[in-house]
Amino acid sequence: MGQVSYRSARVLVTGASGFIASHVIEALAEAGASVIGTGRTLPKRPVSGCAAFEVVDYQHPGDVSALIARTRPDIVFHMASHVSGLQDLPTVRATLGGNLLSTVNLLIALAEQGGSRNVVIAGSCEEPRCFTTGAPETAPTSPYAASKVAASAYGALFRKTFGLRVSHARIFMGYGPGQRDLKKLVPYVILELLQGRSPGLSSGRRRADFTYVTDIAAGILALGLRPDIETMDIGSGGLTSVGEIAERLRDLIDPAAALAFGTTPDRRHEPERIADIAEAERLVGWRPTCTLEAGLRATVDWYRREMPELLRV
Repeated sequence: MGQVSYRSARVLVTGASGFIASHVIEALAEAGASVIGTGRTLPKRPVSGCAAFEVVDYQHPGDVSALIARTRPDIVFHMASHVSGLQDLPTVRATLGGNLLSTVNLLIALAEQGGSRNVVIAGSCEEPRCFTTGAPETAPTSPYAASKVAASAYGALFRKTFGLRVSHARIFMGYGPGQRDLKKLVPYVILELLQGRSPGLSSGRRRADFTYVTDIAAGILALGLRPDIETMDIGSGGLTSVGEIAERLRDLIDPAAALAFGTTPDRRHEPERIADIAEAERLVGWRPTCTLEAGLRATVDWYRREMPELLRV
């Protein structure tokens, strides 16, 4: 089973200044782990919970191998990712390097170093389930999804063929305090409404499994102690439409505000996917605890407090 707790474990987290990764690091620190965070550049603000931070570009294999030899982590959470929902050609190369090549370089470095360690690769709900569980489903619908599928396939390869204890966390639509990509749905709608503007939205019909970020972090940590598990969904287990999310946020901020549905196009070929939380509970005893109402309220409160700093660009 590997590590039975995080206390005193050396844990490496890639993409440490990212939204979900920052919550994972805080949870690891609270559990007693010694966390080494990494990123391609120094973060603009300190990453809470990191004992150390190193600048590493995972697209450079020599740098990755040197990092693993130097830090010799017990557990690795590979959270670094080039996140983009764009369905265009330039995003193909960006996600190929940022998501696939970086993952392969990390896996090679870990396999070359040997030793006993657990590795969790952060996957995505945009990955068709057939690539992780064998159930038939559609092909990837974006460069981001395709790169995540390929990275997960390499994780499975290194697990089966090279004996690396790789687990795959299939993470659903995260939201919550600290999400600094202001183009994402929840922060975008909140900040537009707080500034008295009408958010421009798609049709709002698309449904997704929206999951509060601290629940996601707890699920990832639970998986990190179970190298016997190959893949696990981490989500809320429920579907909510984009329109309902926007309406709930409006009701929390300004019930009289208008929402401009239909002013931006819907993404093409978007399938609906929902996390299998019954399996997650059976596998690791984890299930989400934050309701959508409580999560959105806490998120609005955070953006209301942080808005002056967020908009100071």
